Amino acid sequence: MSYVAPGFYALIIITLILYYLFPRKLRWTLLLVSGGIFYYLACPRKALILLFGLTIGVTFCFSLIIEKQRLENRSDGIRKFTLASGIAFPALILLTSKALEQIPSLGNIRTSFLLPLGLSFYTLQIIAYLSDIYCGKTEAQKNFFKYALFISFFPQVIQGPIPRYKELAPQLFEGHDYDDEKFMQGINLILWGFFLKYMIADKAGVIVSTISENRQAYRGMYVVVCSVMYAFHLYGDFLSCVTISRGVARLFGITLSDNFRQPFLSTSVKELWARWHVTLGTWLRDYIYIPLGGNRKGNARKYLNLVITFFVSAIWHGMSLKFLVWGMLQVVFQILEEVSGRFSKSFYRFTSRVLRRVYVFAVFCFTFTFFRSESLKAALEDIASVFTHINPWILFDGSLYRLGLNEKEFAVLFLSLILLLLVSMFKEKRVSIQRWFFGQKLPVRWAIYLLMIWSIWICGTYGYGFDSSSFIYGGF
Repeated sequence: MSYVAPGFYALIIITLILYYLFPRKLRWTLLLVSGGIFYYLACPRKALILLFGLTIGVTFCFSLIIEKQRLENRSDGIRKFTLASGIAFPALILLTSKALEQIPSLGNIRTSFLLPLGLSFYTLQIIAYLSDIYCGKTEAQKNFFKYALFISFFPQVIQGPIPRYKELAPQLFEGHDYDDEKFMQGINLILWGFFLKYMIADKAGVIVSTISENRQAYRGMYVVVCSVMYAFHLYGDFLSCVTISRGVARLFGITLSDNFRQPFLSTSVKELWARWHVTLGTWLRDYIYIPLGGNRKGNARKYLNLVITFFVSAIWHGMSLKFLVWGMLQVVFQILEEVSGRFSKSFYRFTSRVLRRVYVFAVFCFTFTFFRSESLKAALEDIASVFTHINPWILFDGSLYRLGLNEKEFAVLFLSLILLLLVSMFKEKRVSIQRWFFGQKLPVRWAIYLLMIWSIWICGTYGYGFDSSSFIYGGF
């Protein structure tokens, strides 16, 4: 069961009706039960539910022990050992899963059997929770079932965002009365998520799939086209999933963090990573970069800390050379920007923001060629072909219309990207589209709803590889 499956929305409707009928103090129990049902239906192997439950149980016990030791002022050595042990349990499951991914003969077994849904996301969530208890930033939850709800909240358990306990837990446990404006905000977010998925991500994904699966036939400029389309595919797909998650949570009066802040409007690679996958970036900053010393111990140490931070990010995405190269390239570009900026401030002063944004987008497309390729070797071959196979005419002779999308579908994708750009620019200028929308008369709002639904229904491309249940980050 995915976030675009009819069964998911049937579960939401039933849960919503019961949620607002239940006594307020008991509404969190309904979210827990619904989360269990969702995880059961979504999990490809039911035995994995036991592993998920075991992880919750073990880390719950460690959270109580860590807090008890802190309150009793136990020695730092004992407390650090307990924290490390608590973190090790989910972290080792994650690392084992990533390692098995690199064994070709076990690839299918690992994907279908050894990987619990949402493992990469809830592992970071647990590590942050245990670390915050250790540092005294939050108190351990004494109710096992409330802790289980915090870890398994079904709108975000599979693909994030990655919440902090202080931000999410109070919203889950207090119960919310029905609020018409919040409910309609949730509907708006869900519709926008469907638009991003079917009008952008899956359309761009068709081109990416066509070129990637026939690499030897599509060289040179086709690689550039594939890289650009992959940027739109990845962004649209991940933003879609998170937007739907936020929309569903909003139906219950719960606010989840926005995971993207117009990343393709960034004017530097450093800024890009402050805007892209925000909850992962802040997690890496707070639990890896700053504990290592951050930028407090000179440039050499700062660059080393940056290398370690992106190394962890690379391992989180996958334990292979292609992800390692992808991560280290992010460091290289950030260091080059910082060093060149010291000696050429006039360049940044006189270079237009548009050109800098084009530069950042080009860096994204280049580095994510390693991310999307099946191997490091394949990525290097694709990049080399851009310089050895000179064929820029494919951009003008109609060749692009033979990559899975015809001329009309390309036009729909282009117009959808223009709409996404406009929305991003409004958000960048802090113009609230939601406020404008709710300021319109009811007939206007319903006309917009119907136009959006009709557009998605008629013009949408349903599923990467025509599989509507596929979300890229569901594989992490």
